This record gives sequence, C-alpha cells and structure tokens, in this order.
Amino acid sequence: MLPLCAVAFVCCDSGPDELETDRPVTDAPGTEVQEKPSVSETDDIAVKFPGALKTVVRPGVEWFNFHGLWEGQIRNINIVRTALDSHNRLGIYYEYGADDDYITKKCEFLDALVGTNGPMACCHYVRVDGVTKRIANKQDPWIANCALVIDDGVPDIVKVNDNYAASALTARNVATGGPLLVFDGEVRNYPDWADEDFLKITHPRTAFGISQDGKTVFHVTVDGRWTTGSSDRMAVGMEIPLLAKLMKGIGCYKAINFDGGCGTAMWIYGRGVNGIVNHPCDKPMNWDNPTLRTCGSAIYISSDLK
Repeated sequence: MLPLCAVAFVCCDSGPDELETDRPVTDAPGTEVQEKPSVSETDDIAVKFPGALKTVVRPGVEWFNFHGLWEGQIRNINIVRTALDSHNRLGIYYEYGADDDYITKKCEFLDALVGTNGPMACCHYVRVDGVTKRIANKQDPWIANCALVIDDGVPDIVKVNDNYAASALTARNVATGGPLLVFDGEVRNYPDWADEDFLKITHPRTAFGISQDGKTVFHVTVDGRWTTGSSDRMAVGMEIPLLAKLMKGIGCYKAINFDGGCGTAMWIYGRGVNGIVNHPCDKPMNWDNPTLRTCGSAIYISSDLK
C-alpha cells in the first residue's frame, strides 16, 4: 500500500460539485476502443470527469475510465460503480502462494465480473466466509485503521484501532485496510500524520467505497509512476487527501484505502489486456501490456448476468 504526492497536506473536505477536471480527454488509453457515449446530467461520475469513457459492463455495473488533467496533474482513473442486488454480489477472496497469485488468476478462478486487489498480503487481517485467511499482526495505524466487512451480502466499512481489533469483529467476511478515507459522508483528516510520506506522496492507489444505503459500491484504481513520455501515457498517481476527496465526490459515504503501488490493478471480465483495464507499474513497465505483481486478495463482484 503505497503513497501519493500532494501540493499540501490538506484534507479537502469538498463535496461532489467541486470534482472538476481542467480539460476533457477525447480518447482514453488502452487496447480497446469504446464508443464514447453521450453524457446526461444523471451520469454524475461522467459529469465530474468530462471526457471519461462510460461503459455499461452488465446491468447495474458501470465502468468509467478517465485519463487527463485533474487537480493540476495527469491522472488515469478507473471507477466501477455497482448496484448490489440478487444478481450482482460483492465478495472478499484471499489466497497467497498458490497458483492464483495474480489478480487475473484470482478473478478467473472466482468467475468474477469485476475485481481489484484488496488488503496487503503481509500486513492485513483477512477473514473469508468465517475462516481466518491472514492472521492479525502489528502495523502502523495509517495502514490498518478500518475494515471492509460483509455479512449476508451487505457491506460496511468500520473503524478499527488495528488488525487485532479487526480480528475481533463478528462479520463473516473482514478485510482490513487503511487509512480510512471517508466516514459518514466526511473526508477524514489526519493532521497528526502530516509528515508521513505514505499519505502525502503521489502513488498508485486502490480504494473501495459504499453509498449511504450500502446498496451501491465503488471499486477505484488510480495509476501512478508514469511520469515520463507522452502525455497520453502519463499518470502521476494521487495523494491520500486527494483520493479521499475523489471517493467522496463520486458518491461514497464510506471509503477505505487498500494496497497500492505496483499492486494496484483492476480486472473486468472481457475487457482490457487479459482483463486488466488499468496500467500497473510493476517492472518492466509497459503501458499496453502490463506486468502484474502478485497479490494475496481480491475485492470482487460476481454476477449471474455475466
């Protein structure tokens, strides 16, 4: 889980109306060219990111890709917004050191529709279907101060003090992460952590959020470390305060930061390069044919409409 570079360590408690881009982008990067849809006022994410490509992956599952200037720097952002129902279901998966070390293999094994990397394999407590998959361990508070929990298909993001507190939660599915980005509709502010590079430096990021009623979830990846070359192949990453602002702006009532850096990856069934729709930065770096880092977990959507 890695950092992001901010102009100033200020947690922007801005509402959705302040999420604006500096200019539209006519073509999103990637190997698949999608027809650019017309944007209506109800397409709130597309309105906040003019020029974003919106694709309906399946009923209730929408994917937005934005590449362009946002908050003064070039970003590559992927957002999947899912309406949870009897067809679209959220899950946590963990397996490390097996044949499915990569997010592509995990999502294929799960027969998923959408998936991102989740908790760090070495740092976070994880429980799946009532079974502990990664035991609690001591970590810095900005790495493990919240957890995604799922019971009976209903997600929530809760505050915890550390991994040990997460292990005491009663939910059947628990994935620790941190820092907490948004809680009860408010961007979190960490003035005591202002010197932590993890928070204030731009890095690739993976985040997950839920709406106030818990019926809509958001998978988000922000690519980073692509700082040289042509502008259509640049993506600087994001600082934690900006990531929190983004998550609130797209409609998250609660949001959690998961593993980032070279591990940031988003997989969508039938899209991108072997399902990978973002641009991971593990070496050797290749914008069009990404190198994947192994990961322990996946936060995924399964769908019988696939």
